[in-house]
Amino acid sequence: MIERIALLVALVLPCGYVSAQALEREAPSCSEDAVKSAREGAARGEAASLYLMARYYSTGKCFAGDGEKAVNFYWQAAKLDYPPAFYNLGVVAAGGERDYKKAELMFFRGAQLGHRGSELQLAVLYQFAPVPVADKVKSYAWLTVTANRGEPVSQEAKSLLEDLEHKIASEERERGKALAGRLSSQFGNVPPFAF
Repeated sequence: MIERIALLVALVLPCGYVSAQALEREAPSCSEDAVKSAREGAARGEAASLYLMARYYSTGKCFAGDGEKAVNFYWQAAKLDYPPAFYNLGVVAAGGERDYKKAELMFFRGAQLGHRGSELQLAVLYQFAPVPVADKVKSYAWLTVTANRGEPVSQEAKSLLEDLEHKIASEERERGKALAGRLSSQFGNVPPFAF
């Protein structure tokens, strides 16, 4: 598994499987200037500041936590196509709301925007969510794409892929490889999102 530093968000599915993805290397700064800057940026509608305000409220760092405000700020950042916001909304949908279809849409949008954690969580969702979202072929394909990137998240994807290879039929594996090829053409050149 990749190194888990500072803030971790876990996606817990009914089977008890947990995959955690380090979102950022450090907790948000609680300095007066940092909080003021985030508030001012959020008031101007800046995506990164809206996301930071969501993190402040979701983690309870710097001031009292408030899940409703956090989700509101994540949605505001998502409306501006800020990739980590989609990841967090996917986690909320899957882990809190148990709305796996919504989680699928959120993780997919994050993946489209280069958020590698969204790619990985989409694969995990396909592997462990209940029907009708469950799809081991899609899980295999997304794990293959993410594992082949040569990026930090690739190690976790490789480990999950090795485990999945023993659990699916050869015909499903072949369909997964074919889908991975199509996903690679569509997503392979999407640059990684950098905080």
